[in-house]
Amino acid sequence: MGEVPFTFAVAPKHALAKAMHAISNAELAQHRIVAVADSAVSAKAREKISIGILTVQEVFTVPNLAAKLDAQLHGLGCGYLPRCLAQPYLDTGQLLQRTTENTPRVSHIGYA
Repeated sequence: MGEVPFTFAVAPKHALAKAMHAISNAELAQHRIVAVADSAVSAKAREKISIGILTVQEVFTVPNLAAKLDAQLHGLGCGYLPRCLAQPYLDTGQLLQRTTENTPRVSHIGYA
């Protein structure tokens, strides 16, 4: 069906807001990331998927994308958001886009 590009975003009061360089994984690991809980139900339910989370990183897990956006707007952590969701907040300065040393994320959307 298409692709959804993601952007790394932080609130203006977040410590990474000052970063004007590509943020390294070592630097990123020092900051809490906001993640949406994997709610997949399958025979392999114990094998949850984690995308964009470093193994040594503190994680604030939220139930859905709306809660993730809210947490990031309030500076409770950093993370990747779908660009279409983040764009209005980037436009108003409520979120700031920052670059990381990681490859830009794109999700491929399908329908079955």
